[in-house]
Amino acid sequence: MWEWAPVVISLVSLALAGFALGWNVYRDVVLKARVKVSFAVVYLVSPGQHVSDTPQYLKLSVTNHGPGPVRIEMILGKVAPVWRRILRRVQHFVIVHDYTNPLNPKLPSKIEVGDTLNLLLPYNETSVLNGLGTHIGVSDSFGRSLFAPMKDLQKARAQFAKDFPEAKLRADV
Repeated sequence: MWEWAPVVISLVSLALAGFALGWNVYRDVVLKARVKVSFAVVYLVSPGQHVSDTPQYLKLSVTNHGPGPVRIEMILGKVAPVWRRILRRVQHFVIVHDYTNPLNPKLPSKIEVGDTLNLLLPYNETSVLNGLGTHIGVSDSFGRSLFAPMKDLQKARAQFAKDFPEAKLRADV
């Protein structure tokens, strides 16, 4: 019986080493922070002001659902209707962050678990909604492109069409 003891100990140590290797790969490669992105047209209201007297902005909200911190790098978008996806002709573009607005945080920005990053974009006739972009989102430190749900962008486009009926849709992106 004692002659099998080294073999059993070696097999147990091999199993533990395999488990440790698997856990490290899972933790470092698979277990990345989950991020939720939303997009809306919002009013910026101060106390004592009426909603009709306040400016409107496009708000891109990014919430980190964990398990670790994530760094948001830039705002991006893409033109990807169905025919472009089928033909693999998706166009990507970057939206320049408005650094002149004092309410905007600077990018890149690190957000911890449970924190939200709110980015404000200008809302006027020449805003990003006046283009052909089908997706608006952010890129993160893991190299992922995270986009807001399509229904958020559709609601914002409907509001844009109601607020700016004379604006012509630009074909350039």
